Amino acid sequence: MDEEPKITASDILIGNVYMISEELLHTVYGTVETISKYETRFKNLSSKLNAIQANLNNYILTQKWMKGPTRKECLAKAAKIKELILICNSYAKICGDTIDTTIDTTQKFESHKKLQDMIASFVQGLEEELKKKKSEELDEEGD
Repeated sequence: MDEEPKITASDILIGNVYMISEELLHTVYGTVETISKYETRFKNLSSKLNAIQANLNNYILTQKWMKGPTRKECLAKAAKIKELILICNSYAKICGDTIDTTIDTTQKFESHKKLQDMIASFVQGLEEELKKKKSEELDEEGD
C-alpha cells in the first residue's frame, strides 16, 4: 500500500515562515523603492535650490541698486536657501544610507534563507536514505 505523505505541524510552520519571509522581502523591496524616490526628490530639490542661490548671488546681489535693507533681505534669503540645501542634502544622504543598510540586511537574510534551503534539502536526503535502509532491513527480516 502506498502511504500518503503525512503533513506535520513543522511542515505547516515552515511553510508559513517561508510565506511570511517572502511577503517581508516584497515589502522591503517596495520600501526601498519608495525611499529611493524620496532620495531622488531631495537631490533634485537641492540642485534646484543651488541654481536659485547661484542666480541670486550672480545676478541680484551684484547689482549696484542692491543696497541697504534690500540687500540684507536678499542675504537673509540666501542664508535660508543655504540651510534648505544642507537639509535636503542630509535627507538625501539619510535616504541613501537607509537604502544601503536595508539592502545589505535583506541580502544577508536571503543568503541565510538559501542556506536554510540547502540544509533542508540535505536533511530531506538523509531522511530518504534512512527510510530506504529501514525498508531494506524490514525486507531482510521478512525473508
